[in-house]
Amino acid sequence: MPSLLVNKSLPEQADYAAWRICKAYTLLLPKTAMATQPQPYPGGNASAEQVFRLAEEYRTAANALAKIARPGVPLSRAPFRLIAIHAIELYLNALLLIEGEKPCKV
Repeated sequence: MPSLLVNKSLPEQADYAAWRICKAYTLLLPKTAMATQPQPYPGGNASAEQVFRLAEEYRTAANALAKIARPGVPLSRAPFRLIAIHAIELYLNALLLIEGEKPCKV
């Protein structure tokens, strides 16, 4: 362990380690990746139908994950919940697009 961390508590050591990782990562990034110009959102030109079909895929995945949850282990249902919530979000996004909301606002 570096001498800088000897007198620090465990949370301080974790913060320092996270800072070092972030610092190393930013040094490795090409200068173009750190440009201030916003990058276009990859799904920005998806149609309402495409977003709806993606939501259906997430719903199917959530149903598959629900079947493998272990009884008596609530945490084993966490992946199912996460994917199900994302499916709901996508369904709502598709609805907003159908209703005429601009993709940049969705």
